[in-house]
Amino acid sequence: MGDLKTLVEDQKQAALNVFIGEQAHRKANIELNDKLKQKKLILKNGVLEPQREHVAAVSISEIDNDALLRQAANVKKNPLDPII
Repeated sequence: MGDLKTLVEDQKQAALNVFIGEQAHRKANIELNDKLKQKKLILKNGVLEPQREHVAAVSISEIDNDALLRQAANVKKNPLDPII
């Protein structure tokens, strides 16, 4: 076993290497995410897939209930529908 000073220096160097590796990993992830956004791709289970278009949800408050009721009242009913 080496002396204490050598062990401490080795530990410092290992910690520095880990820190540098984590920084490089973070930077690579940021660059990858930027490229994926530009190309509208997502990485799912290690496979690149096209990103789905976002569909805005319709709020219940945006639905015009009165217009829907008027439209339903104007629909002509076929008297044979219950039989068919």
